Amino acid sequence: MRGAETMELAGAITPPPTGAPPGPEPGTTARPATLPDLLLSACLPGSAHMMRGAWMVGGGLVLSWGLLVALTVVRWERIAGMLSARPPALDEGFALGGLAILLAGIWGGALYDLGVRSRRPPPVRGDSQWALAVRQLRRNRMAMAGLGVIVALYLLALLTPLLAPFDPVAQGDIVATRFLAPSGTHPMGTDRFGRDIFSRVLYGARISLSIGFIAMGIAVTLGTLLGALAGYLGGLVDGALMRFTDMMLSFPRLILLIVIIAMFDASIFLVVAVLGLTGWMGV
Repeated sequence: MRGAETMELAGAITPPPTGAPPGPEPGTTARPATLPDLLLSACLPGSAHMMRGAWMVGGGLVLSWGLLVALTVVRWERIAGMLSARPPALDEGFALGGLAILLAGIWGGALYDLGVRSRRPPPVRGDSQWALAVRQLRRNRMAMAGLGVIVALYLLALLTPLLAPFDPVAQGDIVATRFLAPSGTHPMGTDRFGRDIFSRVLYGARISLSIGFIAMGIAVTLGTLLGALAGYLGGLVDGALMRFTDMMLSFPRLILLIVIIAMFDASIFLVVAVLGLTGWMGV
């Protein structure tokens, strides 16, 4: 009897096999979305998630939707002026397109999450490598905080034409507006020419973030290709590539950048190319 009871208890606590369908995540519910849930989410994306217990997802959707709607209402006159321009400026077009995509993405994504995923049966298979990587990323709070900061900075850069209160190069009365202290009109004050520093920081961030993103993309792509080539072929190719990497590491990047810019016409594309082609060694 004791042996049978032991086997029964062991079978009761045995974990399900790897391919078994996973259960609902903590803080969520597996019940299908109802019509009131969909209507509530259509009126305020994220509110239905919060009603169903997904506070983190719902709160993020509500906050993002509220900020974008508030930006649209506050800057409606500027948006109308951008729409009436024929043709609109390139950066203004990107800002308007980005705002529309963000609003549509949050609204449609909330409905999709409620209406489709809640009715989809869980997959009968193990987790993929991408799913495992995403899970590890979500468990790392510092990584998620850093990702949130990066995404916020790029969104600010994308929506700069809507967020900047002044033209970054416009000069007013230099005597009356130079070196103004931070205030509600000028959050960061003004410079010696009376230009709004906050607007100049927003517009300058677009250039800095673009250079960093493209240069890092070039460096990661080139470093991955060379590393894969060295590891796959090995032998003389591996040794030659490693010696070439050591040679590139011996060059000071700053001095090399100054020399190349002095030899050629200075441009953003040249800076991006130099940073990308000299930054792949750390990959």
